[in-house]
Amino acid sequence: MPDEKKTTMSVAEMGKMLGLGKTEPYWLVHKNCFETIMVNGKMRVVIESFEKWYASQNKHRTQKDREKDAALEAETLTMPEMAKELYIERDEVYNILERKENRDAFDFVIIADKKRITRESFERWYAGQSKYRKLSDRTPEELEEIRMAEKKKEAPRLEVDPDKPSYNVRETAVLMDLTPDEVRRLIREGKLAAKKYGASYIIRRENISWWLEQQKRFAES
Repeated sequence: MPDEKKTTMSVAEMGKMLGLGKTEPYWLVHKNCFETIMVNGKMRVVIESFEKWYASQNKHRTQKDREKDAALEAETLTMPEMAKELYIERDEVYNILERKENRDAFDFVIIADKKRITRESFERWYAGQSKYRKLSDRTPEELEEIRMAEKKKEAPRLEVDPDKPSYNVRETAVLMDLTPDEVRRLIREGKLAAKKYGASYIIRRENISWWLEQQKRFAES
């Protein structure tokens, strides 16, 4: 946590403390997670307010707390990690967890706001069934087949013309260095202007430029 003598810290200091990227700290500021003030034209985070917010949530962690979490994470796995280990779809993992015969098979813990399965209970369940196999238990021939199948799924990076007047969600994601889901979230939250045509969104170039400029200003404040 911050030095007890300080009453405020910069947004950059807050982001570094939480291990965030350049723009993520400003999302927290915009969401009014904690109090901020302007000092000599620069935004400062009120430490007392920040500490109250930090204690009330589990998603964002300081380096010290992440180190504590790491020891617990080594003994657990997330649902996506379970899917990857068994080489199955995530939906199938949830099907496994919801089956009546498995409801008492798995133990769970919450780490950094994520529900995780204890490694011990996973291994116990795995040893008691024969339908699923870990990648580590596959033959070299099976692993090669999987590698080739995954290679076929790889899609080339989308090339986007920066001078077009408007873009779809996938193109916008490339220009903004976000995922398509993150672009849709910005649109839903009213942070990125877009027009909807049927089930698709079209975003004008000037709206993308405006968003990028806002991120640049926040990063420099």
